[in-house]
Amino acid sequence: MPPITFTDDDFKAPDPDHDDPMVISIEVAEYGIGKVLIDQGSSVNILYWKTFQRMNLSEDLIVPYNEQIVGFSGEQVDTRGYVDLRTRIGSRKDGREVRVRFLLVEANTSYNVLLGRPCLNAFGAIVSTLHLAMKFPSDRGTICTVHADQQVARQCYAAGLRITPYSRPRKQHRSEVAMTNLDPRTNTEDRLQPEGETKGIPIGSQPGQVTKIGGALSVEDEDLLKTVILENKDLFAWSSANMPGVHPDVMSHKLAIFREARPVA
Repeated sequence: MPPITFTDDDFKAPDPDHDDPMVISIEVAEYGIGKVLIDQGSSVNILYWKTFQRMNLSEDLIVPYNEQIVGFSGEQVDTRGYVDLRTRIGSRKDGREVRVRFLLVEANTSYNVLLGRPCLNAFGAIVSTLHLAMKFPSDRGTICTVHADQQVARQCYAAGLRITPYSRPRKQHRSEVAMTNLDPRTNTEDRLQPEGETKGIPIGSQPGQVTKIGGALSVEDEDLLKTVILENKDLFAWSSANMPGVHPDVMSHKLAIFREARPVA
């Protein structure tokens, strides 16, 4: 089998500055289906109930399945069973067809199908979200490339913001996520701390513009240290306004959001 690699030529989307998900079109049981989310974090493949109903397939194909699937925040979702359906990714000429097991889930979502790791592994697929492309070996021994639809991905994202989460009619206890620590830094307790007492040295015109030195220094060492600090006080930045001209290659901050999306409270 030829090696699977990605280059800049594999990127076909219109906007290169993106953090969009992989959303493609596939064929399931000879039905063409769009708005298919590729989710490498999912341990199951999901065919949403609304999609199954539109496919006009017999419910006799459904195999009972009483287990729940668990989301990343611990919420549990019931299933309506599962179905095994022939699934094609790629074109009729260069693609590949594999029998895939889908869990049937009733949920309010902007997607029709979610392909998780079981399907991706069955196809031997490698996904590059950077290139918005997926590659896998075809039955002909060549490498098939499937590109994501960036416009549809953004439409699904925007539509998902307006969707009311699905709630089951029967009573249930919803799991809650305690967001007690939002600091992404780790080992903050292990930071180096000064030994002994410290004293502040004013180095600016504002009251808060102070730095600290050790309180146990000798008079000579303290005077020498103060002199060095005051001679280089222009190196201290008290706000971002004191740091103009920082090149983005050195440091930049970016919010990975869909620029046309409205904020959600």
